[in-house]
Amino acid sequence: YLEILATISSNKKLKKNDGSSGKLITNFYESSTKIEKSKKDRIDQALIRFFICCGIPFSTVRHPYFIDFIQCLCLGYIPPERKTLSSTILSQEISTVLIKINKELEHENNLTLDGWSTPLGKSIYAFVIITPSRKQYIYSLVDESSKSHTGSFNASEIEKVLISVGIKKFAAIVSDAESAMQLAKQIIATKYPYILPIRCIAHHINLITSHIIKLDFAKNVFTKCQNLITFFKTSYRAGAALQEDIINSFIKGGGLKTSVKTRWFTAWNCCNSIIRLENSLKNFWQDVEQLENILAPAKRAIQAQLSENDENSDIDLEAILDKELQN
Repeated sequence: YLEILATISSNKKLKKNDGSSGKLITNFYESSTKIEKSKKDRIDQALIRFFICCGIPFSTVRHPYFIDFIQCLCLGYIPPERKTLSSTILSQEISTVLIKINKELEHENNLTLDGWSTPLGKSIYAFVIITPSRKQYIYSLVDESSKSHTGSFNASEIEKVLISVGIKKFAAIVSDAESAMQLAKQIIATKYPYILPIRCIAHHINLITSHIIKLDFAKNVFTKCQNLITFFKTSYRAGAALQEDIINSFIKGGGLKTSVKTRWFTAWNCCNSIIRLENSLKNFWQDVEQLENILAPAKRAIQAQLSENDENSDIDLEAILDKELQN
């Protein structure tokens, strides 16, 4: 059905383009099929911002339904090719953003430089500049996966950013407690005494949380929480039943949440999700209890059968089941 819709949609566009389908309402608005280059550039700019900020794959730009959507808004605009969008237009937008950032940083002082890597462990350094008014700018993204992250190497990469912006503008450098980063900050602080080496407060709190989880009581409870969540995540029938109860009960916040090892604040999300779904989980355990009661007579009948002597092995199992059900 979707393929048919796509085919019909493509045929309609072809008919509109060759003008052989007779009179169409768009024929009376010829000016709407042509747009100025300046307007096309503005649309391209808005398009790349939408794709980047919303995490839309670049391949979407040539999808028939996306093209239909765009041409319903502006018939004269033809979306760019994927390669053009991800290279030329993206590079132009990055240049525009960097120029704007540099202009704003010209009038700022007492800046703080912070660095991050991806949650997947890939060493892509994101150098973030923070102003006194708490504005944050991602100044550069550098893939350092193939490099040895020694203290001197990290210090040289940090210094490049400081020099490009203006070393005198910076008051501090922030990082986690990793030894190479600590050494890098000390190298910078020794060379530029007015720049303070600061440890990330969020990272410290994260470490405190990780130590709490290591306590016997917390570890025991948290392990049980994770086992419970894993059960519902891996059992499709149990997970579907829980999800249905969440929807029917109008429970806000979604389903059970897993935790991320390097982000220990998610341990709270994990525990909170179980508490939030307490009633739904109770309903599930009530169903389990009912099933247990249903299966109990069969279990007792089998045990009775197995406990009989060999000479009574031909005892009527149906009679035993009837007896158990009567009890």
